[in-house]
Amino acid sequence: MDFSGNWRLSADDPRELRLYSADLLVRKAYLDRDELGFFVRTLEAPRPDYVFTRDSSPGRTDRKDDQQ
Repeated sequence: MDFSGNWRLSADDPRELRLYSADLLVRKAYLDRDELGFFVRTLEAPRPDYVFTRDSSPGRTDRKDDQQ
């Protein structure tokens, strides 16, 4: 999945992320703990079409720590 544009949190639902391109709403995503779910076809689906999960593995380092 590829997207170029801006995002804003919804004023009505703090879990809803709205993706805009040229100030036009093109997609909604939903935050669920460490996951971000995207619905591509319809929001009526029982599960999102794509789910991105934060990688919190202990082996990862923060970039600013690597710049020393």
